Amino acid sequence: AMLVISSRQQKEDLIKKNDEVERALMEIRKLSSAIDQSANAVMITDKNGNIEYVNKHFSNVTGYTKEEVIGRNPRFLKSGMQNQEFYRIMWKTILDGHEWKGELANRRKEGTIYWESTSIAPIKDKDGAIVNFIAIKEDITERIRTEQQLKESRAFADLIYKVVPSAIFTVDTDQRVTSWNRQAEKITGFSADEMVGKKCFAFAEYPCIEM
Repeated sequence: AMLVISSRQQKEDLIKKNDEVERALMEIRKLSSAIDQSANAVMITDKNGNIEYVNKHFSNVTGYTKEEVIGRNPRFLKSGMQNQEFYRIMWKTILDGHEWKGELANRRKEGTIYWESTSIAPIKDKDGAIVNFIAIKEDITERIRTEQQLKESRAFADLIYKVVPSAIFTVDTDQRVTSWNRQAEKITGFSADEMVGKKCFAFAEYPCIEM
């Protein structure tokens, strides 16, 4: 009787464990599918930095297939725009067990540069030892390009503002002076220090007509 009871208990425990394993596998499959379909590039490496996994978006962004990158170190993506000190700090951060966040300029397979906002975090085992690293990367190339174009436009406008032989000033919606170029100083006799932040009625009608 004890043998039958023990056998039945073992069978029930086995069924319970199988159910737990199946639920765990289902969760893993869901997580794997979510990562693979993510709008961000995802890369997992071993503790030495060698690639073990990349998702579909990684291939879409870089042009490299999964088969081309598995086993390789991500340094083949380097653009040369970050120096060794940059990477030294990054590696020290993650090897110390912390998350690193930053912006990287990398190179696609066909040679063009792309920018990504990257988060790299260590994955630890039950004893706290680092076994993997996971990197989540958002392509920010268009944002960086737009910011650079805006910076160049501002620099050009600033140059024109300084060298044009005409008095130029700007006012805000409260009719207060927000900028005052050198030619405006020469023509009006008012310095930029005297005028910026002040109402402009003292020297001009338009656009300073008081309603």
